[in-house]
Amino acid sequence: MTSDLRVELILRAVELVPPGRATTYGTIAGIVGTNARTVGRAMSRWGPSVPWWRVVRSNGTLPGPLLAEAIRHWNAEGIAHDAAGCRIGLVRADPTALEAAWRTATADLPGR
Repeated sequence: MTSDLRVELILRAVELVPPGRATTYGTIAGIVGTNARTVGRAMSRWGPSVPWWRVVRSNGTLPGPLLAEAIRHWNAEGIAHDAAGCRIGLVRADPTALEAAWRTATADLPGR
């Protein structure tokens, strides 16, 4: 799989996380068939074009520089959080539904 295709697969998965919900880098990685670090790298480079604040570390945190802006988005969407990060246990998107939606959303990609 080319890196361009992998990035597109990651970004499409992130776009499908419903407003008011969040998921983890690891969940996105499992759906796409890569690892959490690859998801993180793709998000750091191309994430501004998608709802990046809906993808967090497994403990609900984000890198420090992103937190203040993420909190604004979380407040707007009603994503439960505290000062350290989102309450992922309360707002986790259904991974099975997310993967099913992703399979449909990526069916048109050549080489998938």
